[in-house]
Amino acid sequence: MIPFEQVVSLTLSDKDKTHGQIQLFISLFDINQFLRLRSLKLIRIESNHLKIFLDYTIHSSLISLSIDSQTLNIGKNPVLTLLSSTIEHYTLQKLDLNIWPKNMKEFQWPVNCTI
Repeated sequence: MIPFEQVVSLTLSDKDKTHGQIQLFISLFDINQFLRLRSLKLIRIESNHLKIFLDYTIHSSLISLSIDSQTLNIGKNPVLTLLSSTIEHYTLQKLDLNIWPKNMKEFQWPVNCTI
């Protein structure tokens, strides 16, 4: 197994063929142990799992973040506020955000964002 501190890129998916992968990862690993992680891709992630990863990204050195949450409705949810704080994080250089259009209407883009 690769040591946590050597992992620089991580892709987790809850698509049909990989359903449950994100929950399994969370149950087996502490994302905070991945100290050198620079790229994180989350596919079909549920809002309760997304919150765990967004909490991590605020304190990380991530450069690239990709979130696909088209399968859920995160509107009127504190996850949107947390997402805004994450985007404002100064190390983030690339963001791929795929969420429901109605969530985008409720989302506030951070004023100090450099992306």
